[in-house]
Amino acid sequence: MALYVAMGSDRVRVLVTVPDDLLREISRPEDLRRLEEFADVTYNEKGRQLTEDELASLIKGIDGCITSWGSPKFTEKVLRNADRLKIIGHAAGSVKPYVSDEVFKRGIVVVNAAAEIAVGVAEFALAMMLNCLRRIPDFVAAMRRKDWDFKRRSSLSRDLRGKKVGLIGFGYVARELVKRLRPFDVEVLVYDPYVPQRVAENYGVKLVGLETLLRESDVVSIHAALTEETYHMIGERELRLMKRTAILVNTARGAVIDTDALVKALKEG
Repeated sequence: MALYVAMGSDRVRVLVTVPDDLLREISRPEDLRRLEEFADVTYNEKGRQLTEDELASLIKGIDGCITSWGSPKFTEKVLRNADRLKIIGHAAGSVKPYVSDEVFKRGIVVVNAAAEIAVGVAEFALAMMLNCLRRIPDFVAAMRRKDWDFKRRSSLSRDLRGKKVGLIGFGYVARELVKRLRPFDVEVLVYDPYVPQRVAENYGVKLVGLETLLRESDVVSIHAALTEETYHMIGERELRLMKRTAILVNTARGAVIDTDALVKALKEG
């Protein structure tokens, strides 16, 4: 059952949909204490994500809701009971999988942690590019098995310097990544149909179509939110457009890529 704490008739009511184990990962005890100082808080103690029906039941009389990865979507069924909901705080990045257009039509404020998370994800994406180009995992594995001739038998590692890097999606993470790519003197191609030309110019990147990006890029890095539009947007056809030597980095959601098509492409070489 959900637990109510810090009750008071003149206080706002907040629902935390995040299960206990995830909540401990993304917050500190002092964060929750600060929340409880001004709000009556309902926690999710079910040990799993809430269902749509459970969220619809709990949302009645709630002023603010805290969500994160895997939380149920705010569908019309949920919103019918959201008689007092004023704000949704998403303790993660993209909110697209979690809120419907009806949320915004009702004037409910939606905030997220995308800007804060973006720096760490951008650094990780850059690390993966260097990791793959420099073949660091291969050399580490060779050292562990004491294969001292590995370097002579294998292809050379490659520089990131001077490469074409293609970014699919140009939100917070991709923009932070562009800043970190500048010292490497790369050309950055971007596919994002929702980004205006002036934004691209401000960041010094070139807007192109998806096919052009896939054909020309030495490194392709995915930063698109997972939506109906982007589900499996990288499939067999798209993978065949890429250079055989290209590196594909996905720090977004796995389902943006068709896994079966990816496995097939890797097996075929």
